[in-house]
Amino acid sequence: MQKYRPAMAKKRIKKPANPSQEKTETNQYDKVFKETLRAALPALLTDILKMPAEAFEPVHVEFQRTLERKADFVGRMSVEGRADTIVQLEAQTGDDTKMAHRLLLYTGLILSQYPNCEVEQVVLYLGRTRPNMPTRLQRANFDFRYRLVWIKEIPYLEFLRTGKPELVLMGILGDYGELLPEDVMVEVVNELRRLVPQGSDRELRLQQLHILSNLHDLQQLFQHIMQNISEVIDERKDPYFQRGEKIGFEKGIEKGIEKGIEKGIEKGIEKGIEKGIEKGIEKGIEKGLTDAVEKILLRFPHFSDAEVADIFQLPIERVAAIRKSSTAKKH
Repeated sequence: MQKYRPAMAKKRIKKPANPSQEKTETNQYDKVFKETLRAALPALLTDILKMPAEAFEPVHVEFQRTLERKADFVGRMSVEGRADTIVQLEAQTGDDTKMAHRLLLYTGLILSQYPNCEVEQVVLYLGRTRPNMPTRLQRANFDFRYRLVWIKEIPYLEFLRTGKPELVLMGILGDYGELLPEDVMVEVVNELRRLVPQGSDRELRLQQLHILSNLHDLQQLFQHIMQNISEVIDERKDPYFQRGEKIGFEKGIEKGIEKGIEKGIEKGIEKGIEKGIEKGIEKGIEKGLTDAVEKILLRFPHFSDAEVADIFQLPIERVAAIRKSSTAKKH
């Protein structure tokens, strides 16, 4: 697959922000986040946020109707030997200078209904740039703080290791380390394809991945990966495909084979690999190699054994044997 190169941005006059559009996009992210994480919340707390939960169950907290919005997730966390903790998790896509004030209000409401529990509040920041919102609120008679976690500081592999599609797709928002965005996107897409059976469930996860990718301006990359998904899967998961494709193209260029023949070699290698995969359980990749050579010999009988052996890096004797077997099949 060709390396992804984002198009150069065109200079344009900056238009005033459209509040209704921004609200719609924010609602999209909120909906995806809540849909994907509700089922995977315990894993998010223990595997990603490293909380020592032995048991976790959602709880209902009666918030006043005058509040502007509801809390995203509230649950009761149990750990042996400690008082139960009410955990509040908030997803945030932009800086909110009043976040500490809002969480302080939630704390009071939670404690009024669960007076014997501890309270722990976590804001998971999904933006692509480091958040600047205050995490502490100090006054003469109290000192309040909450935990702010920036998703870009969590290695993407931690999401993939959970084995939960709801968390795997969030890997594209994590820390890539030394990898390129396209490499991480390919890993996330492949893992989702592995975990989720083909059908409506997989389409839903990929659609959610598409929406989340826009948080870090990765939608064009996602579309590029999906348009080339067959290449992605073969190149990344089948080492022989990489070798065969490289040999076919390089030898075609070196020998000055015209474009039509070059495409024929490419097709032959591709079909050979497909055949090898279909029968891989019985005879493995060796059968795929034989089929690929046979198809080249049948389609281009004027190629010498030495030329075909050079293309596939095989002994001439083996190519000769395949040619003999192929000729016998025809008669």
